[in-house]
Amino acid sequence: MQPRTDCNDHVVCQYNGLPYYLPLFFQYSESFSLIVPCFLRDVIQHYQQTNGAVVKKYYEGSLANANVSWFYNNHPIVGIFVMGCVVGCKWRWIGDVDFAILALDDCTKAAGQTSFLSCKCSRNLILACGLPTGNLSGWKLRLRGTMSINRLELDVEDIEIVEDLIDEIKFWKAALEYRTNLEVPWVIQDSVLLDYFTQEDKRDSSASKTNNFIELLQREQFQR
Repeated sequence: MQPRTDCNDHVVCQYNGLPYYLPLFFQYSESFSLIVPCFLRDVIQHYQQTNGAVVKKYYEGSLANANVSWFYNNHPIVGIFVMGCVVGCKWRWIGDVDFAILALDDCTKAAGQTSFLSCKCSRNLILACGLPTGNLSGWKLRLRGTMSINRLELDVEDIEIVEDLIDEIKFWKAALEYRTNLEVPWVIQDSVLLDYFTQEDKRDSSASKTNNFIELLQREQFQR
């Protein structure tokens, strides 16, 4: 018997004409396992489009272990690099940790969009990279981190001070390259689906045989 490759058991939802797949398939997406360089306008746009309408509505708590809080189109995103200039800074204690909340701007703002991304950095992380602990406005930084599941904010895991125009150009080239790739919707390969549905059919068949065996035992017991 041929596996059911024509059904949509692997699709969680359709949104804006794109399929969003079960988390078990994320490992087959290139973006899932990479730290993706992004322009701030793209992070803001796609986070606002998919965090509430897709992640929170359809995936609920199933993405907690995958650390996916947003999608770029239907590409699952975990870690990202962003680069820009700090245009605002405030310090805040959260629990027993002192954080700097940085407003980062890379001049890629879209019409009607906020001009900066909020980035949360611990004091220890800031000291480790050689930054002062006062007002950090004016510093050009490259930040690595993950987006919060609850708000439009980057939880920063690493900071690099950008001192060279060449580094800025390299980042922009990389971000443009990844942007081009992410604009193409992610489609799971047929070979992956074939394997998945084959395993599903085997599990269904095994469960059916087990249920039939139990029913047979129950009938025999009743007849006695």
